[in-house]
Amino acid sequence: MSSNRLLERLKKKDKKGVFNPSTSDISYMTGFAPLDYRNGYMMQCFDDDDNVVGEYPSLGVVGGSMITIVGKSATAKTTLGIQIGTNIIRPFPDGMMIHYDLEAATNYSRVKSITGFKQSELGQKYILKKDQGYIEDITEAIVEICHMKESYKDEFMYDTGLKDEFNNPIKHFVPTVVLIDSIPSLRSRPEIVTDKETKAKLEQVEVGNSMARNRDVQKISNMYANLMGMIRKYNVTIITINHIKKKIETNMFAKTQAQIMWLKPDESLPRPKPLGRYRGDSILGNFLNCWDVLRR
Repeated sequence: MSSNRLLERLKKKDKKGVFNPSTSDISYMTGFAPLDYRNGYMMQCFDDDDNVVGEYPSLGVVGGSMITIVGKSATAKTTLGIQIGTNIIRPFPDGMMIHYDLEAATNYSRVKSITGFKQSELGQKYILKKDQGYIEDITEAIVEICHMKESYKDEFMYDTGLKDEFNNPIKHFVPTVVLIDSIPSLRSRPEIVTDKETKAKLEQVEVGNSMARNRDVQKISNMYANLMGMIRKYNVTIITINHIKKKIETNMFAKTQAQIMWLKPDESLPRPKPLGRYRGDSILGNFLNCWDVLRR
């Protein structure tokens, strides 16, 4: 087959990689076989004559995904998130996980017990944050990680030892995981107002009403949309935790449908708007139900 002259000329003048294909997806084992095989597939490599020259199983979650873990209270959602995240970064010396503990329910002793990490590994690979956990803080941190990886490609890219569908070697950035626990506790950074009169008016309008909540929902949605392409390119996986609540029906004769797959009609998720639009590459709801049964 003759070469595409238009594409070749575009690539020659392309300094920003606009006409280069994105890096093939790399999956990482989570340590949970039901998850790894449920999300897995067989990768096949082809030559120019369309012959299969190699294949291998791609198991686990795709690096650079947005994953939401949903479940009822006390079903080990945080434990699952910690274990998935640390299993992704464990084999990599430069792998790193940032855990935004917005509910202030975790400490390093618990993380060490859950993961089996040595104290030195925790210090080098695991950042537990109980402050600076606003939407803006998290966004700034993720952008800074991506910029750092871009600035030092030679240090933070590795040879995966795998090949893509075109039988080309795959190089990718070392994985980073961001765990946000949880979505209902996520807030935007409050405005600092020095004028007393203005401050009093703001408090009367925003505190305790839906305006502040709607603003936060929109900012979460914008964060997901703005970071989607960036985290995929630089291999930053975002894991969020959300809680299943009992849905309050206003009309007992007209039941509403379930918000998303895996939820029952009488269940709901706090802040469903961004989840409905950018609900992530995987929602681990069904597995959480099985996980709860296994724990009992």
